[in-house]
Amino acid sequence: QGEFDAQIFLWYMCKNGLGVEKDVPEANKWWREAGSEGAEALSHLGQLCYDGKIIKEDPSESFRLFLESSVRGDVFAQNMLGFYFYEGYGVDKDYKESAKWYSKAAEVGLADAQCNLGSMYHEGEGVEQDYDKAVKWWKKAAEKGNIDCQNHLGYIHFEGIGVKQDYVKAAWWYLKAAEQGDRLDEVKKFFCSAKLSDDSTSDPYGLIETAEGLNLKIRV
Repeated sequence: QGEFDAQIFLWYMCKNGLGVEKDVPEANKWWREAGSEGAEALSHLGQLCYDGKIIKEDPSESFRLFLESSVRGDVFAQNMLGFYFYEGYGVDKDYKESAKWYSKAAEVGLADAQCNLGSMYHEGEGVEQDYDKAVKWWKKAAEKGNIDCQNHLGYIHFEGIGVKQDYVKAAWWYLKAAEQGDRLDEVKKFFCSAKLSDDSTSDPYGLIETAEGLNLKIRV
């Protein structure tokens, strides 16, 4: 991988005259050498142009680099394209294109993309609103440890948005986020709202014991 990274960086330096004299033919040579294996390096360059720490921030150039990386199959770049189209960063805002790129990365298992795609289905942005698909993608990401999606699932189960209201499931998902150190006060609130007790029939997931292990006071 290091060889292809170096080839892509040499392409970028020769193309833009960074540290060397600008040389388009030489740049094109390194581009051809890298071939499809340079996707990750292109993604790294796109991130550098986005961060603006080493290379000057350039939204349009960052978008172009992420696009080149995405068509070569880099899932991080595909997720970033989803973000760029959603926010209109470096490109015109386009929710349909955003959903398309999030979907590509989500299908191969990137949790951040799954979370983002679930949110688009939940809001009906760029896709037809579909709560079932929102829950499907949020759950995939939440099971990978995505805190945002764990909180999303807790919220929709507590409020009964697109799913049957279920305080126990709400508490379960908020607890999963709490286990990673997130929103402990919210977890306390929702445990109390659920009025869970030591009765195992009202605590099918063993939430009481787990919560007490996190020092959460949940008795009402």
